[in-house]
Amino acid sequence: MLTELANITRLKRSIPRIVFFAHLSLLNATHETEQPSIPPGQPARPSSRPRAFAHLLAGRQNDTDSSNAPVDLYPPIKNWLTSRRLSLIRGVSLKDGQIRIPRKGLYVVYSQVQFSDGHPPPPEGDTRQIRQYTHKICRYNVIYANGGEECLMMSELTKSADNAIHLCRNPSYMSGIFMLNYHDRVFVRVSNTSLLSLEPISTYFGVIEMT
Repeated sequence: MLTELANITRLKRSIPRIVFFAHLSLLNATHETEQPSIPPGQPARPSSRPRAFAHLLAGRQNDTDSSNAPVDLYPPIKNWLTSRRLSLIRGVSLKDGQIRIPRKGLYVVYSQVQFSDGHPPPPEGDTRQIRQYTHKICRYNVIYANGGEECLMMSELTKSADNAIHLCRNPSYMSGIFMLNYHDRVFVRVSNTSLLSLEPISTYFGVIEMT
């Protein structure tokens, strides 16, 4: 099954996304009756229960905050679209931009963000301006240290403004397999939500239950 998931990840990067979803459906149907090894004391997932998954597209973000809360260095992406034609969600819930995990198990977690940074070129010879784009996938649960939030993956891209053009498109893609716990809340943080591409299929986020 891990080999097939790796193949799907490679396909996802090179073929239209609708084909990726077709492969995902085939994978669910093929392995739905498998009985994975369950650690002692953990309830087994009933074979009749479909596997949980979500594939969400980003919508326009609300960057205005009237509260007096401190500015978040890496604000979360809160507006994920669940009703778009290419969006899928089953067996998980979404609240405040966070996917809530229904039961402990192995999950594929992935996300792509695309930053569209429109700006005028700097004055000739000015190399002091540095632009940094950060993309993080995190989870929250009270059982974890450091206030309950844990970073699962992170990508950073740094560019010098003297090499920048008027409009930069900077994509970042990450994926991995994680043991997630019941009530984990998985979400995406970025360095600046106002720089996200307004094309929904350029920025997306998802999980796929494996066991």
